[in-house]
Amino acid sequence: MGLYHHQAAFLELLFTAAEPLNGSIISNRLNISLKTLKKEIDLLEEVCLEHGCSIQSKAGDGYFLQISDEKAYRPFMEDVQRRVSRSLYYRNEQSERTHYIIRLFLSHGQFLVDDLAEKCYCSSSTINRDLRKVRERLDDTYHLQLIKDRNSGLSVFGSEWLIRMALLNEYRMYNEFDQVILFDEEKINEIFMHNGVYVDMMKERIESVTQSLGYGIPYYAYEDLSLFCIMMITRKKYAALLEESLPWFSEEDLKEEEKVAEELFEDIPGLGWIEISEAERKALAVFLRAKRVIRYHQTFMNLPRREEIMSLADGYIRSLQKKLSLEGVATEQLRRDLCCELWRLQWKSHYHIHTPRYSVIGFSRDGVFTSDFCSDFYNYLKGHMQDRIENSDIYQFYYIFGDFVRKIRETDRKRVLVISGHGFYASRSMANNLGAKTTGHIFEYRPLDYSELSEVNMSEVDAVFTDIDSLKDELNYKPVFDLRYFRLSSMVNTLLQQITDSSYSYSDASFHEDDICYLESVSSLEDIMHYIGENIICSESEKAQFYADMEEKLQFDNLVRAYYYLVFSGWNDYLGETKIKMLFLRKPFEYGHDSISKIIFYNAKDKEPRTIGFIGRKVAALLRQNDLTSVWDKKKDAEEIRKILKN
Repeated sequence: MGLYHHQAAFLELLFTAAEPLNGSIISNRLNISLKTLKKEIDLLEEVCLEHGCSIQSKAGDGYFLQISDEKAYRPFMEDVQRRVSRSLYYRNEQSERTHYIIRLFLSHGQFLVDDLAEKCYCSSSTINRDLRKVRERLDDTYHLQLIKDRNSGLSVFGSEWLIRMALLNEYRMYNEFDQVILFDEEKINEIFMHNGVYVDMMKERIESVTQSLGYGIPYYAYEDLSLFCIMMITRKKYAALLEESLPWFSEEDLKEEEKVAEELFEDIPGLGWIEISEAERKALAVFLRAKRVIRYHQTFMNLPRREEIMSLADGYIRSLQKKLSLEGVATEQLRRDLCCELWRLQWKSHYHIHTPRYSVIGFSRDGVFTSDFCSDFYNYLKGHMQDRIENSDIYQFYYIFGDFVRKIRETDRKRVLVISGHGFYASRSMANNLGAKTTGHIFEYRPLDYSELSEVNMSEVDAVFTDIDSLKDELNYKPVFDLRYFRLSSMVNTLLQQITDSSYSYSDASFHEDDICYLESVSSLEDIMHYIGENIICSESEKAQFYADMEEKLQFDNLVRAYYYLVFSGWNDYLGETKIKMLFLRKPFEYGHDSISKIIFYNAKDKEPRTIGFIGRKVAALLRQNDLTSVWDKKKDAEEIRKILKN
């Protein structure tokens, strides 16, 4: 369906509204005028009628949807909501015209400014402004140049390899959007054979060959490889230009890949036998190498150029140890995992084969602590790798850092002894019912007939649950809790919080009314950062550190999490205490492709990773509350937030 983003966002508001919505509220939410809103409603009426609904208005109340055909309406509603949540609608903005113009240059060749204006349905002055962004993206992202000829107009200049990488990336971005759009994309579709059946044929061929040769490629890489192979067919006349684009490898480097490349084009179902040149075979081998997965450190130790990768990984571990207190946390597995993935990243970045942003968009919306590691790693690599990396490339390390975060949390588990007077089976049942899967702690059981604890090293036990009164006195040097409370995981966790290091304990009672802020007028990210710096952070030195940290973090991540949230955090202590601050906006503002109405600022007291992880889990609990809204009453809002933090 050919909708722009703000049209789809308006429909989503109507989908979820329990009562009619006032036009002023809608226009404020979408950041458009009432006049524009009325025009959009007229345009949307036809689309709605085709899908079993219509936009109605009621004097004094507002707009609402009237459903006439539930079968037609339901899939329409679900599709619009899915696309809005993933930002899959065009916004008719400069950023999207920029990508369209780049695709025109890459697929068509040369254009005059007036020709571009006609194709984009806008003025020449608008195109000239867009071209500044086009030049910037071509240069910064694709290492290509936009050159001007007095007679023939503008065209892209650069190596054939870089042009193919740019084509692949831009096509993947375009292919994520709705196909029914205003712009003519026929030429780029021809380059990729209109996707569909030929891509599926190539996928089957790649899967068959790589599996028969035992060459490891992740399933998600098949489509990229298919599109790359199709370009070898449709851009055959430029094959000779590939040779000069591929330095920095030896025959030994690509021995396995060249064998795969040779077999891929021998007999493709539906396309037959296709002859490829030496340069094309090497190019495909390079692309295969960039997609290869190195799963085991033993495999990595047999690869060429491993010494510089090991140096990079060791350097990052040392930088982490300076930033965080990692005493007692094993880092060897993290080092091995980083080596395996860094080897692939270095190869990819050298040949400008980057991870598409859309394929990792969900990662930054999960795992607050894990995402902080990714951000820190990105900024480390920028200063230590010769080749340029994109921030989306770092999300390939998301699962590696996720595993490391889990290991950090494991070191924080409590060892708890359960001693019941009701016998062996009762003790064992209680311990097993609330074990590590439910509470995250380690429980051991001791029945009454084994109440002699000589075989237990009590110095290694953090707490005891028992119903034996005599033991409560005997073990008075340990935290001892009554076993009758040992029924619900929430109760156990509440009790065990009493023996948690106070430096990173943060309960629902720690959140106060003063931790809520209401912002009446915010129009940009800079406004929010300025507010936090001037009104929440007191020390001038901490304020400067906060601005520096956020500037560094923004180079990697846009700070958006979940629904309508921005999250500000860091590994530095800005407040001198562990805190969560909640900021509600009176009027949402557009940030990238998101509409922001809530901001979370959280601070950990020290550089202890358990502190950051603990408070991060509390923040994650808030992020899971998609329907959290403010009633603009601090007492009531604080009560609601405390309920969330308690659970």
